[in-house]
Formats: sequence, structure tokens, C-alpha cells
Amino acid sequence: MDEWERGRANDQALAEALDITPTNKQITIKQTDLEDQAKTYDDKHDEVRQNLRKLIETGDYALTDLAGVSASSQHPRAYEVLSQLMKTMVEANSKLLEIEKLSEEVKEKRNKKEPPSTVHNNLIVGSTEEALELLAKQKKQANE
Repeated sequence: MDEWERGRANDQALAEALDITPTNKQITIKQTDLEDQAKTYDDKHDEVRQNLRKLIETGDYALTDLAGVSASSQHPRAYEVLSQLMKTMVEANSKLLEIEKLSEEVKEKRNKKEPPSTVHNNLIVGSTEEALELLAKQKKQANE
């Protein structure tokens, strides 16, 4: 009996035990977009950083244009919009700095080597005599 026949026999036994009828319906699993799944943290970080930089650059141009409009019109609403844009630009720059700081922390954690951990409560498999011999050897090596 090959593997497929054993599987069918198991299906039949389960069907009888659960009082159900087995089906021969095949299930197909769709493959998701592997490119999105394969993106690493670095790729995502770079994408977010580039998007923020583009937004900041566009905001700079808009800020310059809006400052000109505000100065020429002398309208209070224009100055209000200008101040809101300035606030948004400061927040975007702060967010970019936060992302850079987080990126540096992640890189440090990746490069940081863990110190050897201290082992407590060792279990020695063997007799007491063997353990005493091992301790004596270690003590002798330490004294040399």
C-alpha cells in the first residue's frame, strides 16, 4: 500500500468515526505576491525615508510659494495656512529624524555581539567521583 492509499484509508476511517462523507475535493493554495513578503526591514526603511524626503521637498516648494502669496495678499487666512504648513513641515522633519535614529538602533542591535551567558545549575551526567576529578583538574589548571 503506497502513501496515497494509506491517506485514503485514513480518510475513510476518520469519515466513519465522525459519521461524515469524505470528499475528493482538491484544495488549491494561491501564492501571494512574494515581492511584498520578501521586503526586508532595510527595503521598507529606505522606501519610507524616500517618501518622507519627497514630501519634505515638495513642502519646501509649497512653503516658498505660500509665503509669497501670504506676503502679497496680506490676508489673515493665508498666514494661518502658512503657519499650519510650517508646523506640518517641522513634524515631517522630526519624523524623518526619528526614523533615522530607529534605523541606527536596529543596525547597532544587528552588529552587537551577545556576551557569553553565565551558566548556572549545571547538570553533570556521571558519578560523584567523576565530578570530583573534573573539579580537581579545573582547580589544578587554574593554579598553574
